[in-house]
Amino acid sequence: MRKIFIPLSLMASAVALAGCAPVDYAAGEKEPQLTEKQQAKLDKKLAGRVAGEPVSCIQQSRIRSFTAISDDVLVYEVGNTLYVNQPYRGCRGVTNDTLVTRTSAGSLCRGDQARITDLQNGFDVGTCTFGEFTPYRMAENSAD
Repeated sequence: MRKIFIPLSLMASAVALAGCAPVDYAAGEKEPQLTEKQQAKLDKKLAGRVAGEPVSCIQQSRIRSFTAISDDVLVYEVGNTLYVNQPYRGCRGVTNDTLVTRTSAGSLCRGDQARITDLQNGFDVGTCTFGEFTPYRMAENSAD
């Protein structure tokens, strides 16, 4: 029998990438369930906008605002475009605490992890992993 040596760093990368598979609602993954209030808030933000093709990253320096609609739906305002992100397996607690991101490339990307931090008590309460960012642009203005 032949033994295969896999460096621990490669194994950790493979495990991390395995958790970044696209969400497949047809395969049983749950589509975010929003309350009426959350759905109304999302509808109001996206009113008059049209969804574009999802992108993998958004520039962190261009983010003007961030809104957590729910633990499963995050909205970033970048220029005139709103990007909706649905973190893999949700982002539990983000509506009550602070989302802390740290990137070296200056972009938030699919697969990046963020910490959910309780700033009042000074400790992390969880993590979440970003999904793709779906752009929503005003119907008459398709440029960012």
